[in-house]
Amino acid sequence: MFNMTKIGKKICALRKEHNMTQVELADRLAISYQAVSNWERGNSMPDISKLPELAAIFDISIDELIGENAVLIEAAVNDELVECIAQNNISEEELDSTLPLLKPSQVETIVKDSDLLRSAKHNINISVLLPYLDESDVKELAFKAFEDGQSVNRYLPFMHKADVTELADRIFEKGGSINAFFPFLGKKNIRMFADKMLEKGGSINAFLPFLDKKDVRIYACRTLEKGGSINAFLPFLSGQDIRNLAFSSDDEKTE
Repeated sequence: MFNMTKIGKKICALRKEHNMTQVELADRLAISYQAVSNWERGNSMPDISKLPELAAIFDISIDELIGENAVLIEAAVNDELVECIAQNNISEEELDSTLPLLKPSQVETIVKDSDLLRSAKHNINISVLLPYLDESDVKELAFKAFEDGQSVNRYLPFMHKADVTELADRIFEKGGSINAFFPFLGKKNIRMFADKMLEKGGSINAFLPFLDKKDVRIYACRTLEKGGSINAFLPFLSGQDIRNLAFSSDDEKTE
């Protein structure tokens, strides 16, 4: 990742070398002086479109300004990202460090070039791109991965809850496991899937850590009524609930 503190100090030193105030530099860039102040304190990075302007003002290269190779940044400025990645041996680390500076539309151009993502030569892991995409784009990628028979787990943290639920429903209906979805589903939807699982005659043990104690108690009662074992439920029940269920079980046996 780019070192914002180091770059900020560089901008500050260059500004002073050119005998400019923060206000004067801000005026040249058509931004607020507070933005320049934040750069120099290392609180933020200049927008990617401002890097060429800064380099030109200080009469240096972008590489010199940020203190490292800026092939991807220059490509982004010139709208040549895909071509740059395709023609150069860009590492995942290089891409990851540049992504925070890119606009969502620029990240989109990389994602939508299937040849880039599928090529072993470029070795681009789509996971590094997901935090910079809109939820609608992540949804599209996740559903396509599902249709292609691929794992969708990497997409879940970046999807809207409603989209996670919709995708979980499709996978569940096809007999697939939705265990990885639980941390991203609301309690109401987890109960819904637990009910569906019981209707199918399946086990809901994997659901238990994500259910409220009240819900666990209800499902434990149902399981006992059907003569099933509730051993897996015990770690998620209170001591009082366990005692009540034990008495209930004993009462049924004596009847």
